[in-house]
Amino acid sequence: MSEEKARVDNAATGDIQHQGKDIFFAAVETTRMPMIVTDPNRADNPIIFSNRAFLEMTGYSSEEIIGTNCRFLQGPETDRAVVQSIREAIDERVDISTEILNYRKDGSTFWNALFISPVYNDAGDLIYFFASQLDISRRRDAEDALRQAQKMEALGQLTGGIAHDFNNLLQVMGGYIDLIGSAAEKPTIDVQRVQRSVHHAKSAVERASTLTKQLLAFARKQKLQGRVLNLNGLVSSTEPLIERTFGPHVTIET
Repeated sequence: MSEEKARVDNAATGDIQHQGKDIFFAAVETTRMPMIVTDPNRADNPIIFSNRAFLEMTGYSSEEIIGTNCRFLQGPETDRAVVQSIREAIDERVDISTEILNYRKDGSTFWNALFISPVYNDAGDLIYFFASQLDISRRRDAEDALRQAQKMEALGQLTGGIAHDFNNLLQVMGGYIDLIGSAAEKPTIDVQRVQRSVHHAKSAVERASTLTKQLLAFARKQKLQGRVLNLNGLVSSTEPLIERTFGPHVTIET
């Protein structure tokens, strides 16, 4: 009698687990938020289920993605540090919430608010990873537009000081060019004086070129090139511009 009861209990438990699995996948399918389920017990943690919202967001069909790892959403501009943090969370079997630049099937990009969580059975075994996704491109675009507007406002405030700096540089260049011209008109040319004038004029041109590049990078969102520099010297060199922009009440310490 006890053996029969055990068989009945086991069968009932199996039915409940099967029903629970069906309910879990049904819930994932019916939600409007894009979602996928992966199986960490298979090689490369492949996708085993995706809902319609995910397929519509990415442009893929179910046949194209089932059995594959979701790294197909990554592309050349995807932040590798974010990808690494996701891998570490999966290895450690912990939740992670992040934002990552992903790619649709047609190659277009979208910002993805990604949340991944492990799913365990009653025995405490890891059986799935559940991942919800949300296209937040509009929010990110709005944030970028706001930052750019703030930068342009700051650029406008700097215009007066920058114009003054350029005027000074032009006067320096013009002065040394006049000296070179005067020296060229004399019967005996002072070569050293001409060389000094050329050197100072070139220095002024280089400073003007550097200032122009900085302005373009600031205004046009150009990628900046990293290099080693003396921070104290950099701050000190901008002191006249800062004082003209914000007033003499601002003190700079290096």
